[in-house]
Amino acid sequence: MLEPIEENCAAPSLVHLLNAGVFAKTAKIPGFPREVFDFILLDPPCSALGLRPRLSHTVSMEELYGYRNYQRQFIQVAVQLLRVGGVMVYSTCTYDPLENEENVAFILHNYPMELLDQEESLRFGKEGLANCGLSEEERK
Repeated sequence: MLEPIEENCAAPSLVHLLNAGVFAKTAKIPGFPREVFDFILLDPPCSALGLRPRLSHTVSMEELYGYRNYQRQFIQVAVQLLRVGGVMVYSTCTYDPLENEENVAFILHNYPMELLDQEESLRFGKEGLANCGLSEEERK
């Protein structure tokens, strides 16, 4: 388990923010009550496997699961900060399905959230990967 970070942090609010990431289920971020934002762009730290020239970058499965779990802490905090009816965009710069499709499935299965249709002219890329927790309709 991750331990709260308190040493070597100059700003007390940074300590609280890091602790909020560690204890996301009971997160309280100073200055931000729950359900305060209408829109959240969540771009959590990731394995960056989609960045060039890192295509030859080697990462173990243990590290990939670690990124996925770390991102879920950010997801838990972001969902708590999002107002009912608000919109959250989840974004990564990796092609790892643990960090993409599986985390989107995690959000849909654990929180009262749904996917929104996107205008065809704004869509890019391909549909999500099969067998990663999303239905065929959710992958589109």
